[in-house]
Amino acid sequence: DFKVLFESAGFNLQKNILEQIKALDASKENAKFFRDFVFLWKLLCQIRNTQKEKSGDENDFILSPEGWETAMFCIYFLLIPYVTGAVFLFLFIAHASVTNFFVLDFSAFFIVWTIGYETIAALLLISIFISYLNYMRKPSHKEVRK
Repeated sequence: DFKVLFESAGFNLQKNILEQIKALDASKENAKFFRDFVFLWKLLCQIRNTQKEKSGDENDFILSPEGWETAMFCIYFLLIPYVTGAVFLFLFIAHASVTNFFVLDFSAFFIVWTIGYETIAALLLISIFISYLNYMRKPSHKEVRK
């Protein structure tokens, strides 16, 4: 507890604590205070709020204004694969040429969206496979034979 630590070090809690800490010298008699202070500070940084006012739902994970979660989810569902498909077409079909890119027909929204959706799916599958390989490479998960 910070209050107990500060009181044991003789700090006046009515005054600026930071100024009092700065005034301490780094001598051996103050080493225990600094060690305990760092320990409490690290402990405070690791504490996570586990009590929520409301139960978690999909609204906690969608970046959107309050009350617009459903609309933003629909926009994300349509926009992210479409943009990914357009980037895929620009890089791999048009060979990163702006003139070739504008020659492509973007009136087929569903086709571009499907290309982006499949690109995202392929990237996710590749990342899952890489995670699997990294998991299998760790020696703690292999059977040790003697």
